[in-house]
Amino acid sequence: MHLATSKPEVFARQILDHFQLSRYFSFVAGAELNGARNDKVDVLRYALQKTGADVSHSLMVGDRFHDVVGGHAVGMKTVGVLYGYGSRQELESVHADYICQSMTDLQTTLLALGAEMRH
Repeated sequence: MHLATSKPEVFARQILDHFQLSRYFSFVAGAELNGARNDKVDVLRYALQKTGADVSHSLMVGDRFHDVVGGHAVGMKTVGVLYGYGSRQELESVHADYICQSMTDLQTTLLALGAEMRH
């Protein structure tokens, strides 16, 4: 699992470390402090390039419109989650492929998508 955030990468790593979440991510991609790579699309492209992940087997999970727009721009399916800052209306307006209300819904969606990809 990789993290792709528009937050500065250095701060994203600090936040993950602080909350003891770093071990769950094999790669962290974020914005640069000098202003480069601060758009979600640029961050996602960077993450895909650095990890060698296959975009057709990648999924952008996020809570705001720019997560969905960025995911679609690089060819990913997207999951909008309602337990963040965005609303259902916001995520529907940018055509999130899936919308999950809770972590349980996300888990169910991810398991179903994983089964689809294996067949």
